[in-house]
Amino acid sequence: MSVGTTFQNLMRIWLKHSNADHFDDCTWRPGAAQWDKLREICGRNAGTEFGQKHGFERIRSVADYRAAVPPQTYDTLAPWIDRVTAGEANVLTAEKPLMFATTSGTTGAAKYIPVTPSYLQEYSHGIHI
Repeated sequence: MSVGTTFQNLMRIWLKHSNADHFDDCTWRPGAAQWDKLREICGRNAGTEFGQKHGFERIRSVADYRAAVPPQTYDTLAPWIDRVTAGEANVLTAEKPLMFATTSGTTGAAKYIPVTPSYLQEYSHGIHI
Protein backbone atom coordinates (compact mmCIF):
# COMPACT_ATOMS: atom_id res chain seq x y z
CA MET A 1 0.00 0.00 0.00
CA SER A 2 1.43 3.36 -1.00
CA VAL A 3 1.68 6.44 1.20
CA GLY A 4 -0.92 8.18 -0.99
CA THR A 5 -3.40 5.33 -0.55
CA THR A 6 -2.82 5.24 3.20
CA PHE A 7 -3.39 8.98 3.39
CA GLN A 8 -6.61 8.69 1.35
CA ASN A 9 -7.87 5.94 3.63
CA LEU A 10 -7.11 8.02 6.72
CA MET A 11 -8.91 11.00 5.18
CA ARG A 12 -11.98 8.84 4.42
CA ILE A 13 -12.06 7.62 8.03
CA TRP A 14 -11.63 11.17 9.36
CA LEU A 15 -14.38 12.53 7.09
CA LYS A 16 -16.74 9.74 8.08
CA HIS A 17 -16.38 10.55 11.79
CA SER A 18 -16.02 14.31 11.68
CA ASN A 19 -18.30 17.27 11.22
CA ALA A 20 -16.91 17.56 7.72
CA ASP A 21 -19.01 14.55 6.70
CA HIS A 22 -22.18 16.24 8.00
CA PHE A 23 -21.17 19.46 6.26
CA ASP A 24 -20.66 17.59 3.00
CA ASP A 25 -24.08 15.93 3.37
CA CYS A 26 -25.66 19.37 3.84
CA THR A 27 -24.09 20.68 0.63
CA TRP A 28 -26.16 18.11 -1.25
CA ARG A 29 -29.40 19.37 0.35
CA PRO A 30 -28.85 23.06 1.12
CA GLY A 31 -32.53 24.01 1.37
CA ALA A 32 -33.22 21.30 3.95
CA ALA A 33 -30.03 22.14 5.86
CA GLN A 34 -30.94 25.82 5.97
CA TRP A 35 -34.47 25.00 7.15
CA ASP A 36 -33.01 22.76 9.89
CA LYS A 37 -30.81 25.64 11.06
CA LEU A 38 -33.66 28.18 10.96
CA ARG A 39 -35.93 25.81 12.91
CA GLU A 40 -33.18 25.30 15.51
CA ILE A 41 -32.63 29.06 15.90
CA CYS A 42 -36.37 29.81 16.15
CA GLY A 43 -36.88 27.01 18.67
CA ARG A 44 -33.98 28.13 20.82
CA ASN A 45 -35.17 31.75 20.80
CA ALA A 46 -38.97 31.32 20.87
CA GLY A 47 -39.14 32.57 24.47
CA THR A 48 -37.26 35.80 23.81
CA GLU A 49 -39.13 39.07 23.40
CA PHE A 50 -38.24 39.15 19.70
CA GLY A 51 -39.28 35.51 19.29
CA GLN A 52 -42.58 36.05 21.08
CA LYS A 53 -43.37 39.20 19.10
CA HIS A 54 -42.77 37.33 15.84
CA GLY A 55 -44.40 34.04 16.83
CA PHE A 56 -41.33 31.83 16.60
CA GLU A 57 -43.23 29.02 18.36
CA ARG A 58 -45.71 28.89 15.45
CA ILE A 59 -43.14 28.81 12.65
CA ARG A 60 -43.39 25.51 10.77
CA SER A 61 -41.95 26.50 7.40
CA VAL A 62 -39.83 29.10 5.65
CA ALA A 63 -43.07 30.68 4.41
CA ASP A 64 -44.25 30.99 8.04
CA TYR A 65 -40.97 32.70 8.94
CA ARG A 66 -41.22 35.11 6.02
CA ALA A 67 -44.80 35.98 6.98
CA ALA A 68 -43.94 36.45 10.66
CA VAL A 69 -40.60 38.28 10.46
CA PRO A 70 -40.33 41.23 8.09
CA PRO A 71 -36.92 41.96 6.55
CA GLN A 72 -34.67 43.58 9.14
CA THR A 73 -31.91 46.15 8.94
CA TYR A 74 -29.54 47.24 11.63
CA ASP A 75 -31.71 50.31 12.13
CA THR A 76 -34.84 48.22 12.75
CA LEU A 77 -32.91 46.00 15.16
CA ALA A 78 -31.06 48.86 16.90
CA PRO A 79 -33.64 49.38 19.68
CA TRP A 80 -33.45 45.68 20.51
CA ILE A 81 -29.64 45.67 20.35
CA ASP A 82 -29.48 48.78 22.56
CA ARG A 83 -31.41 46.92 25.23
CA VAL A 84 -29.07 43.93 24.99
CA THR A 85 -25.94 46.12 25.18
CA ALA A 86 -27.46 47.76 28.29
CA GLY A 87 -27.49 44.31 29.92
CA GLU A 88 -31.13 43.27 29.44
CA ALA A 89 -31.49 39.51 28.99
CA ASN A 90 -33.76 37.42 26.76
CA VAL A 91 -34.44 40.21 24.27
CA LEU A 92 -33.05 39.00 20.93
CA THR A 93 -31.47 35.72 22.00
CA ALA A 94 -31.97 33.29 24.83
CA GLU A 95 -28.21 33.18 25.29
CA LYS A 96 -26.31 35.92 27.00
CA PRO A 97 -23.82 37.47 24.58
CA LEU A 98 -20.19 36.74 25.35
CA MET A 99 -19.23 40.05 23.79
CA PHE A 100 -20.26 42.56 21.15
CA ALA A 101 -18.30 42.70 17.93
CA THR A 102 -18.21 46.14 16.39
CA THR A 103 -18.15 47.19 12.79
CA SER A 104 -15.59 49.75 11.65
CA GLY A 105 -18.20 52.45 11.17
CA THR A 106 -16.98 53.37 7.69
CA THR A 107 -20.55 54.02 6.48
CA GLY A 108 -21.82 55.62 9.69
CA ALA A 109 -21.69 54.95 13.39
CA ALA A 110 -20.13 51.68 14.55
CA LYS A 111 -22.65 48.86 14.89
CA TYR A 112 -22.74 46.35 17.74
CA ILE A 113 -23.18 42.69 16.86
CA PRO A 114 -24.00 40.33 19.78
CA VAL A 115 -21.70 37.29 19.79
CA THR A 116 -23.42 34.40 21.57
CA PRO A 117 -21.95 31.01 22.52
CA SER A 118 -23.93 29.30 19.73
CA TYR A 119 -22.75 31.85 17.17
CA LEU A 120 -19.15 31.35 18.27
CA GLN A 121 -19.58 27.58 18.00
CA GLU A 122 -21.04 27.91 14.48
CA TYR A 123 -18.22 30.24 13.45
CA SER A 124 -15.58 27.86 14.86
CA HIS A 125 -17.29 24.93 13.17
CA GLY A 126 -16.96 26.65 9.79
CA ILE A 127 -13.28 27.35 10.39
CA HIS A 128 -12.59 23.75 11.41
CA ILE A 129 -14.35 22.34 8.36
